[in-house]
Amino acid sequence: MNLRLARAALGNYFRAVVARENPHAISCALFILLVGLRIPHEREFVHAHGLAAVFDHGVSGFVMMWWMLALFGPSCIARHYWRQVMTEISMALPGFLEAEYGAVLIALLLAGIALAMPLIVLGAPLLGSLSLATLPMIGGMAFPQATGHSRRRRVTLALLLLPLSMFFLVPSSMARLLFAPLWVTLPLLLATAGVVAAKLRYFPARALLHIDSSEHQSDQRAGQASRLPRAGTLRAVWQCMRWQPRRWQEDVLPRTLITPFGPVGWILYFTAVMAFLLGFGILIRTFHEPLARAVHQSVVMALTQLPLVAVIATGKWLMIRSDWPFLYLAGRHGTRVGFSRALFRAHRRNALQLAGSTAFIAFLVLTGFMKNSHGATLAVSASIGALIFGLSYLVAVPLVWKELGGRGMNFALNSLAALSAAMLLATGFGAHGLKFWLLPVSVVIAATALAAEPVLARRLAQIDWTFETESTIP
Repeated sequence: MNLRLARAALGNYFRAVVARENPHAISCALFILLVGLRIPHEREFVHAHGLAAVFDHGVSGFVMMWWMLALFGPSCIARHYWRQVMTEISMALPGFLEAEYGAVLIALLLAGIALAMPLIVLGAPLLGSLSLATLPMIGGMAFPQATGHSRRRRVTLALLLLPLSMFFLVPSSMARLLFAPLWVTLPLLLATAGVVAAKLRYFPARALLHIDSSEHQSDQRAGQASRLPRAGTLRAVWQCMRWQPRRWQEDVLPRTLITPFGPVGWILYFTAVMAFLLGFGILIRTFHEPLARAVHQSVVMALTQLPLVAVIATGKWLMIRSDWPFLYLAGRHGTRVGFSRALFRAHRRNALQLAGSTAFIAFLVLTGFMKNSHGATLAVSASIGALIFGLSYLVAVPLVWKELGGRGMNFALNSLAALSAAMLLATGFGAHGLKFWLLPVSVVIAATALAAEPVLARRLAQIDWTFETESTIP
């Protein structure tokens, strides 16, 4: 490796270029600010109750924001790396790929130390803090396009990621890793570093072959789509999940607003998500808690995570607009204002489907597992639906200021909306039951979003829709 080139490549990570056109940069800066503001309060809490209590008193705001920072910080670095190495000119410059690879590894090493510092300041062990800080890096290193990794390697890394991604769902497990002995934290830290290094290794020739192979397989699947699935029962279930009213199917929409499921499909999807969250939470907690308490805590935790998943699913439509000019020029919706209103109508329809199906699943889970009154069960379920619907509009707020920050701000606000939904629900309904303010606040948020829709649609019609070639959804 050429040290001069590697040093020059590393220098870019300390300049503004790393944040330029990087959709994760604003999210990273936002969560750095939030974590920094929370540290003084957390130090007082740790002084009074101990560090382990930070991970043990329900859904901690500090833990959630720190975990989001640990996801977006390395993702921001990796995004810049992939942007550098996947350009055509990078393959023509001798030593360029090796220099960028060495630079990104050093940048991630420094990022891991920086991410561990808030925990160390609160009194956590050094190796435990580093292990916990580097785990989220595994999820943020991949790129949506081909990287040249073999299929076996991609599957192996995905299987390694799945159990690690569940740490955030059970904060007490994070505390156990934080205070784990040396013989646990050191091998885990080394293994994480190895996985990250493997996921970042780029092989241009293999990537090109993989892209060609993927396109060929996509063409084959498209030709066979009308014949799959063959089994009668599977076909019936799939058709039920895909069913939508004919008027929805005939509505010409950008691909980011076309949902894979209909109303029934979303109910079945969130049923599967809830079952997974509940099963994982109960399995982890039964090792150190009575079964009844493990079930109760798992239900509360799963109900706070479900809106987070749903809100994130509603925000991508505003980030990629490559289809908009073509669909608008087709003349299906008349004026630009008419087209913008059609986009927001589709968003409202999708948000209502996700909010309604999530609220329905929450009602069934609360009825089956929690000993609440019918009024409290209805209030929590309605609050979940209202929060998902209302906060799904937060992604469009930059339209009021002519899109300050671009799609990076859209991405950051979508993430913040998902986190806010989880935090509001965790605060309003947790270990101590339902707070009286949860339902009114949720309804006000939903009503405000619905009232703002006409204003946001007009503002969207006033901005420029450029002809984009970028097809990747961040």
